[in-house]
Amino acid sequence: MLNSAEFKTSLLLISPPRERRSAVRFEVELALSYSLIRRRKVLASGRGTTVNVSSTGVLLRPEMRLPDVREIHLSIEWPASRQDRIPMRLFVIGEVVRRQGAQAAVKLLRYEFQTTRGRVAKRELT
Repeated sequence: MLNSAEFKTSLLLISPPRERRSAVRFEVELALSYSLIRRRKVLASGRGTTVNVSSTGVLLRPEMRLPDVREIHLSIEWPASRQDRIPMRLFVIGEVVRRQGAQAAVKLLRYEFQTTRGRVAKRELT
């Protein structure tokens, strides 16, 4: 696991060529689990990895092709730790906006960082 300084440094070293999107995407492969939601019920769940992450979205590679469901909940193992010793996870409520081959693009609606000791930070996007 990277400490906070190493993680920030590694992200700075990745600079995508002439990005057209409004938010910079960082190519980072992180383990995740997901649940697909419809009408407040979990339809399916599984595991996968991130392909890239930004402040507005996540491109992921799920273990199986995602069905046509829009709401998705993600739990991503975050590579930085709090105070360099407490593991963190990023919890996301999002919307699947695109499926292409073995990948799916998720627009972030809400996200929250948590440690094993409880909630750290929460943010709703508008």
